[in-house]
Amino acid sequence: MSNARTAISLPGDLLDETDRRAREAGLRRSAFIQDALEAHLSRFREAELRQRLAEAYRELEPDDEAAGRRDFQRASARAMEREPW
Repeated sequence: MSNARTAISLPGDLLDETDRRAREAGLRRSAFIQDALEAHLSRFREAELRQRLAEAYRELEPDDEAAGRRDFQRASARAMEREPW
């Protein structure tokens, strides 16, 4: 994937800490911010996946354990198919 350029405004103290932490990590500011955004977005994706798995679990048939396991496996597979692995 190609990179796109963007301009953002940040409070001075946030930019100062970002630059300091990037230097400590041996990264350029751009790479540090990219890593931070990827980590933050990953948490959103994980929360969405947990939500889909919880919804799939609620779809289980409680009276039939074997059928419930099969339903859960199918629902889990559907939830995982949506992940951009």
